[in-house]
Amino acid sequence: MNIEHIDTEMIEELKDVMEGEFTVLMITYIKNSKARLDGLHQLLEDENFDALSKMAHSFKGSCGNIGALPLAELCRLLEVAGANCDAENAQSLLKKIVIEFEEVSKLISHYTH
Repeated sequence: MNIEHIDTEMIEELKDVMEGEFTVLMITYIKNSKARLDGLHQLLEDENFDALSKMAHSFKGSCGNIGALPLAELCRLLEVAGANCDAENAQSLLKKIVIEFEEVSKLISHYTH
């Protein structure tokens, strides 16, 4: 697996700990993340920077919990951009988050099949 996108040791440990619930956890993470991405796009479009920052913070936590550390870092940066009402930077970061999430999703599918 590609440690560039996901901490393989962390996800293997999570798989061991969660046992049969691991696949459910990963499917839930993917589903919730897609909803968060939709929400982040809408909040940015609406220029609701406070809510954008809060949603980015929440997304950061879930990404960190499954070992998607580069994605979590991008979410942290988006959280800061939202707090600073920096629409241009937030737009750029959100594009990077979408791309990184696609990579993470591909790697997760390897673990759930």
